[in-house]
Amino acid sequence: MRRPESMGLRPRRKKPCRQRQRDGRAHTGCGLNSGAEAVPYSHNVELPPAVRSHLPEHAQDIYREAFNHAFAAHTGDPRQEEAAHRIAWGAVKRRYVKEGDIWVERRS
Repeated sequence: MRRPESMGLRPRRKKPCRQRQRDGRAHTGCGLNSGAEAVPYSHNVELPPAVRSHLPEHAQDIYREAFNHAFAAHTGDPRQEEAAHRIAWGAVKRRYVKEGDIWVERRS
């Protein structure tokens, strides 16, 4: 399989984080403005619409963190993004269960 660069496509770049501190300065908490390696999703608002619209906030946090770790762990894998999404959904399903159309936290 050819890499996007060899097909004349450039890799997708993350936009700089627009979140601001109270005094108006750009924050550095997510690492996007610090020059560090950018994570695919630094905030829940960046998650795919299917994730944001169906999962509660805590489940979105779980999804985002699991996706970012899996994405970094599968660097160089041609199906890196697919694997990261599958792993992230697996992490959510360990803590949440879908009852009807609603995701609820599992009872111990």
